[in-house]
Amino acid sequence: MKKKKNSKNSMTSTKQEKEVTFSPTLKIREYPIIMGDNPAANGCPITLGWKVLAENNRNFELYEYARENLRVHGKKKLFMSIPRRSQLLLDAGYTQDQIVKRALEMAELQHLRHLSIQDGKGGGGVFAKQFLKGFNLMTLGVVGTTPPPVAAAPRRAAPPRKSLTARSA
Repeated sequence: MKKKKNSKNSMTSTKQEKEVTFSPTLKIREYPIIMGDNPAANGCPITLGWKVLAENNRNFELYEYARENLRVHGKKKLFMSIPRRSQLLLDAGYTQDQIVKRALEMAELQHLRHLSIQDGKGGGGVFAKQFLKGFNLMTLGVVGTTPPPVAAAPRRAAPPRKSLTARSA
């Protein structure tokens, strides 16, 4: 922190200027594309593996200049289409059956997640609402604040659950 004298001969602090710099050399690492497990993706999800396949060094300024017109702008352009994602997995050595099977698994997980948040009927919705309600009442270690008072509500007995039985045809 820099200090300077003001007109009253006392020392005052000035903010230190921050600076960001980059290396003149850019290191590019290539990783394998593997089948992912993120149910938020449409179709079969992909992810990057851990093993480095190749590593290249490039001049930072030259690299940025060369790809100036290749940049994508806008959120929608960052999403990959299902056919493009599937083709990347086929090129990586996965079979069509493996890709379709994973896509169906992810679709089922999406469906179950949707059911769990619908009107709080799936259990997850009620849990999430109660958790967030209680979480918002916490101070999270902030010193000098007291949480707002919580009114105790009487508990009601839960209605009896309907049992599911297998039907014979």
